Amino acid sequence: MSVVTTVILIADDPDGEIVERVNAFTGNSQGSALGLKKIDHDMSGGYKVPEVDTYFGAYNHFDVDGFEVFLEALRWPDPDLVVVIIHTGIGSEDLRVWRPNRVRA
Repeated sequence: MSVVTTVILIADDPDGEIVERVNAFTGNSQGSALGLKKIDHDMSGGYKVPEVDTYFGAYNHFDVDGFEVFLEALRWPDPDLVVVIIHTGIGSEDLRVWRPNRVRA
């Protein structure tokens, strides 16, 4: 049975270093090189171009707790411009919103 986890990363990462490291984690956890994909400007709604980058991916049997530990260890260029949304499974109430340097409940 599949347990699909959706990951959405919103971040200011001008040199792409953070996303590259996140993709190494997500690819390693899945046994492949599948990383987060960037949402291109032509995929967004509205009349303006988004001013932050948004990435997304979906993974089967994803190590969510390990991913959060990994995220905590990263040095974010501008932590105030980072949001990670993690949702595990259709119909699941496990929706996490992760921010750097925030106290976890």
